[in-house]
Amino acid sequence: AVFRIGALCRCYRVGDRGCQYQFTLGTPLPDPGIPYQAILLAKVGFVGLLVALAVVNRYVFVPQIQTNGRGIEKLRNGTIAEVVLSAAIIAFVSLLGSLPPS
Repeated sequence: AVFRIGALCRCYRVGDRGCQYQFTLGTPLPDPGIPYQAILLAKVGFVGLLVALAVVNRYVFVPQIQTNGRGIEKLRNGTIAEVVLSAAIIAFVSLLGSLPPS
């Protein structure tokens, strides 16, 4: 039950960020020609990848560890990928802080 509540909270957070995106820019779709919007779009895409990778790690690789033990290497690689994606997201956020939204 705790894992389901956590998953619901993460889904809410992703949806909340999508709404925040629209309120910040005032447009329903991003314009990749504007640097701020292009970086924001990349950040949102990376966050989506991060969430998808976290789901795969939790619901695919962890059960493999429990059943046959071969998932540990996959989980390690998935965790490294999560750390790299997180660093890229932080870099995008630092760039967004120095650009005007329009």
